[in-house]
Amino acid sequence: MTITAASLFCPVCAAYAHPFLEACPRCGAARASRYAEAGATPDLGLQALPDDPEVGTGARQVLLRYSTSRSGAVSVSGLEEGLAIVATAIQYRVRAVGGAVGGTVGGTLLSAEHGRVELRRGRLAIRELGAPDELLHVELSRLLGAASTVRGGDRETAAAGGWAGATFEEERLASPPPPQGAGDLVILHGGPAGIAWLTLDNPRGFLAHRARPDHYAILVRWLGILAASAAEARWLEVGASAHAAELGLSAASNGEGGPMTQPEIRPGVEPPPSTIGPEGTSAGSSVRAALATLEGLRADGLVSDDEYAAKRREILARL
Repeated sequence: MTITAASLFCPVCAAYAHPFLEACPRCGAARASRYAEAGATPDLGLQALPDDPEVGTGARQVLLRYSTSRSGAVSVSGLEEGLAIVATAIQYRVRAVGGAVGGTVGGTLLSAEHGRVELRRGRLAIRELGAPDELLHVELSRLLGAASTVRGGDRETAAAGGWAGATFEEERLASPPPPQGAGDLVILHGGPAGIAWLTLDNPRGFLAHRARPDHYAILVRWLGILAASAAEARWLEVGASAHAAELGLSAASNGEGGPMTQPEIRPGVEPPPSTIGPEGTSAGSSVRAALATLEGLRADGLVSDDEYAAKRREILARL
């Protein structure tokens, strides 16, 4: 079964989540991972989503609002070009932290007060206004999640610990917290060096051009569709397991040369189920918990019968 554009986004908070993740990186809501499916049938149809007629119609309607033309005609060659138009409509205050940041940033905090966002050749690049060099870049295929913290023009305040991080194969990967104040757009991305955050905002009065109330929601949706398409192209090239290792997802890194990371355990939050091997005493309870969660998702209509059957086989294979 192919993935629709709507299924890329959390039904609870509308955040984008990489198809391999089994929980929303923003709110932690459970979702069906497509990791096993991508390993068995790599072409899930994600590369076709940017050209989906429904996606294109919505994009043209948005671009009309960003166009200075009154003719009603918007000439763009595809969703990536459209996203570039919307993303570059304003300047941003940029904050980045974490081990997977592109360039030479490493694990340090990067900031730009007048950042320009550029989208080209499958990557999101940040420059300081007037500077020739990139401050950082993120490959679209490595986006693990993206979320807007703006609703109806009012900015939500994310509480401490309100970002769930990446959950894969029943493990929560340790990640740095989002930079202080989160931002109006928060992007989670991964690599062998770890998980990193990139945030964009445009505070009222800070810059000459103010973002539209729905600006960041548009960026989340279009970035998510393009990121999922790029991710599928990558795992078709190198395989699902190797792509997961490129993202720093711990369960897939074992045997692939990538680092293993420990699950993140926060104060007041129960640790994720143990994934000790078949000889361990926790394997059975872990499988039972996963099956119970899956049953609940089906009961709530969040997974189809085919998705339920495929995931159930995957869970039982862990015994």
